[in-house]
Amino acid sequence: MACQNTVDLFCPAKLNLALSIGAADKGQGGMHPLASWMVALAYGDTLNVVRTASGQSHFNLSFDGHLAGDARPWALETDLAYRAHVLLSEHVGEVLNVDVTVRKRILPGSGLGGGSSNAAGMLVALNQLFGLGLDTTCLQRLAIKLGSDVPFLVSALMGTPSAVVYGFGQRLKPTLRTEPIHLVLAMPPFGCSTPQVYKAFNQLHDTSKQADVDRIRSCAVQKKISGDWLFNDLAESACKVEPRLGEIRAQLVAMCNLPVHVTGSGSAMFLVVADAAAAKQLAVRVGEQTGLKAIATHTI
Repeated sequence: MACQNTVDLFCPAKLNLALSIGAADKGQGGMHPLASWMVALAYGDTLNVVRTASGQSHFNLSFDGHLAGDARPWALETDLAYRAHVLLSEHVGEVLNVDVTVRKRILPGSGLGGGSSNAAGMLVALNQLFGLGLDTTCLQRLAIKLGSDVPFLVSALMGTPSAVVYGFGQRLKPTLRTEPIHLVLAMPPFGCSTPQVYKAFNQLHDTSKQADVDRIRSCAVQKKISGDWLFNDLAESACKVEPRLGEIRAQLVAMCNLPVHVTGSGSAMFLVVADAAAAKQLAVRVGEQTGLKAIATHTI
């Protein structure tokens, strides 16, 4: 694989169209097995990675419309893109010095996998930049060390933007879709704490609950997508942790007369619509009537 000097990547948001969660597995350190139909969206962050001979790496993170310049609302060492860089450098035993710019549109704590997508993008970009020759399977094995969403997002960046994901995020079965699914994202001005949502989930469910892989597969094979049969086992817990989320969700249901789903552990919600025109119209309406950030998008 030939080396490059710079890589620009679009890091897509992920959406859990359907999500089933099992009880915490003590043998896996209290992690929860999952089954989910995950898709990548035509909405996300951008990542620019440039090889540098300066002897050290630099990271610049900024938010569209939220934070300017290189402001960073969390410690660099906890950033998933930074951790991905460290992980891959250690794996190959090389110093991979780069200048990194992440332009973020995905809100933190939204359940849209922004940090996970940046981490996946970093693994893919470094592999290309330094001609490491690592295949998708190898990158995914590294990705699972960074989080349960990261292997899917590596897969999305490598050309598989829809999959049934199960286990602890490390097992994927691609699903083929020939037509995009049109959606409206509605994003409250607050995030949900994933650890707190899972804690609430543990309180609501007994230890016999299992992730329902068959139910997820049955959703993913449908040709026509209906919001009526999509679901998220974490939605109730997210609304318990953040009551405002439940209030906004109820408002959207009454206003739109459509099912409103939570993605991941929240706080972003989505509505499935017929086509791009309907998505644009509904996004404008939601934004005007609720003040929420509403985005018309589609699966890729």
